[in-house]
Amino acid sequence: MDSTIHIFIINLQRSEQRRTHMQKMLAEKNISAHFFTAIDYQQPDFSEICFQYNDKKRKKIWGNSLAPGEIACYASHYKLWEKCIELDRPIIVLEDDIILSEDFSSAVNVIEKTIERYEYIRLAATFKKPFVNITALKEPHMLVRYLKGPRGTQAYALSPCGAKKLLNNSKDWVMAVDHYIDMSWFHRLPSYALHPLCVKNGSYPTDTGSKEQKKPKLWQKLIRECYAAYTNIRRLFFNLKLKINHQ
Repeated sequence: MDSTIHIFIINLQRSEQRRTHMQKMLAEKNISAHFFTAIDYQQPDFSEICFQYNDKKRKKIWGNSLAPGEIACYASHYKLWEKCIELDRPIIVLEDDIILSEDFSSAVNVIEKTIERYEYIRLAATFKKPFVNITALKEPHMLVRYLKGPRGTQAYALSPCGAKKLLNNSKDWVMAVDHYIDMSWFHRLPSYALHPLCVKNGSYPTDTGSKEQKKPKLWQKLIRECYAAYTNIRRLFFNLKLKINHQ
């Protein structure tokens, strides 16, 4: 299928098996895609590539460090946001541990006609969260907006304008990339999604590397709770503003 939108597959585990699996699914739907080798936390230049990770700030807020694999995942998505701007064209980002629905090709066609206006559109979600309907699209698709981020970076579409917003507000990496993307009030990208969701998690195991699991101290718990309350208030006001503006 010829497409005006570039589709990128992040090969998370650098696994030939996953690559072959994705190629087969895409071929069945007559869709072409580019494979992007994910950043590996074991590669020699890992610390240079991920210099924006701020461990001190991370520990101050959350009381622990991100796992190396979580940092590498952030870096992989970050590189594709840069690629979106370089191409000056919308992209669809897919992780390689997913299952495409039967109507995925139809969803891509809808996304092509919609992404420039809405800048960021989810095609998958990890958790069920409340949402509001925004507009009906070509049957059976509906554009919705999540009131609270459903987490996950398995599949999403992004315009160059959306990529710039994510990059410009991503100077310090202090959380997992799916957490960051869900902070709509921070980077000003509402959490739009195409329903019904056309991508599911394949539930393949992912190696994120060891993660510090020290019990947080009392003052760290207090900071974490205050930060959570702060984000909830910011999210509430951001959603209210979108509602008033009919977005």
